[in-house]
Amino acid sequence: MNRAASKEDTLHWTYDGKNGYIGQTKWYTLKNSQCGGKRQSPIDIQTNKLVLMKSLEIEYKGYYKPLRNPYVENNGHTVQLMSSDKKNLPMITGSALDNQVYKFVQAHFHWGVRNGFGSEHKINGRAFALELHLVHVNTKYKTLEEALGNPDGLAVLAVLYKVSRKINPYIRPLMRNTAKVTYSLERKAIREPIVLRNLLPPKPKPFMKYYGSLTTPPCSEVVTWIVFRDIASIGIKQENVFRQKRGEVIDEKTGKFKRIGNNFRTVNDLNGRKVYISSS
Repeated sequence: MNRAASKEDTLHWTYDGKNGYIGQTKWYTLKNSQCGGKRQSPIDIQTNKLVLMKSLEIEYKGYYKPLRNPYVENNGHTVQLMSSDKKNLPMITGSALDNQVYKFVQAHFHWGVRNGFGSEHKINGRAFALELHLVHVNTKYKTLEEALGNPDGLAVLAVLYKVSRKINPYIRPLMRNTAKVTYSLERKAIREPIVLRNLLPPKPKPFMKYYGSLTTPPCSEVVTWIVFRDIASIGIKQENVFRQKRGEVIDEKTGKFKRIGNNFRTVNDLNGRKVYISSS
């Protein structure tokens, strides 16, 4: 999961640590970092160790309507989907979230340079081609910064994607606009409907739940993770959109760019945490 990165963040950490920047094995050294904590994400979910909790439910509000005033932005680490209308954002609630209400903040992707990997979470040791995170903030907190200081601050829906020969028509509008934001900090308004439900897998249940962290610095341990068991699909050509020239700023003075790729964090130990699964 990628929080809204500031320009300063972008210039100080990367995934691979090349060119003198701080890679993920050293993220714990960053200021105010929790990246060396005991409740980190992502994880490798072992299905034979899941704890069934039939009471887990999620209620989606505004997920079946077009997102108002959507736009895409390249923040130097990923591509984000956001809305400039902060008063009419989709929300999620339900027993899986302790009946607290979380509003949509942004969605973003993690991918690899090849089709066989790119997701952050794994299932039984298997990585997937792409992972989408839909990030939500607890409405009881006035700001994102306040939420990042509380263990129930965020809820993230994680969708794993496998590559298919067939185009996925439901995500076509988002992919078409994602292709337009080539350089870091570039932003484009979306002039066609974006419905968040279309980004979820066909079967939203069962889903898995655990408590973890942001997957990028400062790796704050404030996230209730919902990982869908059903795997969504993305067409080969659609997935290749992410492998186009998509710049990550390396040098502020020269403006040198490189292609974003392998923007995923490696899995972390559970350290005694339980992973729950809902009924189907």
